[in-house]
Amino acid sequence: MKTKKEASQNQSYGYVYFLYDGVNKITRIGKTKAGDSKRQRGQIGYAANPVINFCTIQVENYSAVEKACHAEFMEKRLNGD
Repeated sequence: MKTKKEASQNQSYGYVYFLYDGVNKITRIGKTKAGDSKRQRGQIGYAANPVINFCTIQVENYSAVEKACHAEFMEKRLNGD
């Protein structure tokens, strides 16, 4: 029998996305089970700021992939968000 953590890590496919706020010059890396990123766009942008979803990929074990993306870009991180 799998633990809750093992089961969550072996879930079916999900999405990893990169959003870019051109006004503030920040990129957000995130994950979602659903492919629609309208909710995620609201996390970094305001109505006047153009936020672009420039990459959304469907992957297996999307939590681990998102974590690896954060690790890859850690040295460019601006704050704790």
